[in-house]
Amino acid sequence: MRRILHGRVLLLQLTHGALRAAVTVPGAPGTLASERRLPLPPDAVEDGVIRSAAAVKACVMQLLAQSEMHGVRRVAFSVCSTQVISERVSVPAVNRRRLGQLLEYNMDMYFPVNPKNYHMVWKPLGAAQETDGAPMLEVQLWAVPLALLSGYYVLANCCGLSVAAVDYCGDSLAAAVGAEFRALPERESCCPLPTELYLLVEEEHLLMTFVQTGCVRLQRTLLLDTETERAVGEAAMVLEYYRTTYDARGALHGTVCGARADDGALLDALRDALGLAELPVSPAAEWCVLAGASRMTLDYGVPALNRPERAQRRDALAQYALVALGAAALIAVLLLTTLSRMERAVELSALQNTRTLLSAQMAPQLDASRAAEDYAVAAAAFEADKDTLLTATETANDHLPLLLQELEETLPVSARIVSAAFGETEVKLELVCDSKETAAYLIQALRGLKYAALQDLTGLDESDGAVCFDAVLSPSGALLEQPLERPEMGTE
Repeated sequence: MRRILHGRVLLLQLTHGALRAAVTVPGAPGTLASERRLPLPPDAVEDGVIRSAAAVKACVMQLLAQSEMHGVRRVAFSVCSTQVISERVSVPAVNRRRLGQLLEYNMDMYFPVNPKNYHMVWKPLGAAQETDGAPMLEVQLWAVPLALLSGYYVLANCCGLSVAAVDYCGDSLAAAVGAEFRALPERESCCPLPTELYLLVEEEHLLMTFVQTGCVRLQRTLLLDTETERAVGEAAMVLEYYRTTYDARGALHGTVCGARADDGALLDALRDALGLAELPVSPAAEWCVLAGASRMTLDYGVPALNRPERAQRRDALAQYALVALGAAALIAVLLLTTLSRMERAVELSALQNTRTLLSAQMAPQLDASRAAEDYAVAAAAFEADKDTLLTATETANDHLPLLLQELEETLPVSARIVSAAFGETEVKLELVCDSKETAAYLIQALRGLKYAALQDLTGLDESDGAVCFDAVLSPSGALLEQPLERPEMGTE
C-alpha cells in the first residue's frame, strides 16, 4: 500500500515517563535519524492520554531547539493506549465508498461505545466465507477516542508543527516486524503453521501480537501496573484465547521489544507464564515502534483537528474583526440606552405620582403583606435547614444508582451478574461470562469504569465453557463528586 509519510517528518512516541523522538530519512522507510529520549513527569501521559499538556510541550520545544531538528515542521505520532479498540467483522462485498458508509452507519453494532465520541478506521483484509451465496469481505476495524486524538493535535499545533498523520502502536509494531493486517492465505489443513509472538513491553503497556506467515492474527494491549503478576496472568489468558480461537497447533516462538526489554524479572515471568523456552530481544528494541511508524500506510488521525500556525493566524484575525464589530455594536447600544433613559425619566415621574396615590389606598393590605414576608422568611429558614440535613446525611450509597447504571451499560450481553453484595465502602459482584474473550474484555471494561475502581479480582475459574470470577468495586472520586438529585420537600 502507499506510504503516508514523505520527506523529513518528526516521529514522536509519548509514554509514561518518557518521550522518544526520531526523524525519518527521505527515501528510506524504516530508517531513523537523530534518535532522542527525553524524560517526562510521571503524570504527564497516562495510558496514551496527555494529562499535562504544558509539561509535554516544554519537552517538545526543548527537542525542536536542537540543531538536528532545524527545518522540521511536520510531526507524526504513534499512539499506544488500551482505549483504542479493534474488531474483525465480515460484511457484504461492496465498493470502497459504499463500504465506508456501511461501516460508519453500523459502528455501534461493532463496538460497545458511543459513535459520536470515536473515530473509526478500517482496512479490508480479503474475501470471507460466503453467506447465503452472497460474497462477503473480512474487514479489520479500529475505534479511536476523539478526546485522545485532540490532545495530540493541540500539542503539535501549539509547538508550531503540523500533524502529518497519527499511527496506532499495534500497526507500527506490525510494520516494524514485516507483518500485515490481511487474511491468511489458503493452505493444507494438515500442515500446522508456526506462530510468532511479538511482545512490545513499554513503561505501562504490554502489546501482544500473534503473527502467522506474515499475517497478524490477533493483537491485544494490556496495562502494566505495579502488580506484575496480574499483567502476566492476563497475558496467559490472551494466549489461551488465541489457542482456542485460531489454528495454533504449530510451534510458538516469542520475541520481545520495547523500552522495558531489559527488565529481566518481567521477561522471566512472561517466559514462564507463556511457556516459552526462549524470549530473545529484538535489535533496536526501544525504537521499533518509531521505525514501524515511518512505514505507516494507514492514518488513524482526524485531519479536521489539525490547526497549524497559519490557520491559527487566520482565526486570530477573524477574532480581532469580531471584536471590532462588537465594539461598534456596543457604542450604538450605549447611545440608544442614553436616549431611552431620558424618555424613561419622564415616564417614571408620572408613575411615581401614581404610586403615591396607590400606597395610600393599600394601607389596609399592609398587615397581610407583613405576614406574607414573615412566612417567606420562615420558608427560607426551612429550606436552609433542609439543605443542612441532607448534606449531613449524604453517604456513598446515595450515589449507588450512578454506579449501577454505569455497570449495566458496561456489562456485555453475554455476561451476567450472579450475585451482588453491598457494603459501606464497596460492592462485591459474582460474574459469569460465556467465553474467555468476553471475560478478558469485561475485566478491561471494569478497569475503565468512571464511577468505580476495581479493587480486587478473585475466584477466576472456567467450567463447561463459562468463565466466572469475583470482582470488588469501590466508589471512585468521580462518583463522590457527582451532585445528588435531592427530593423536593413541602413547606407546610
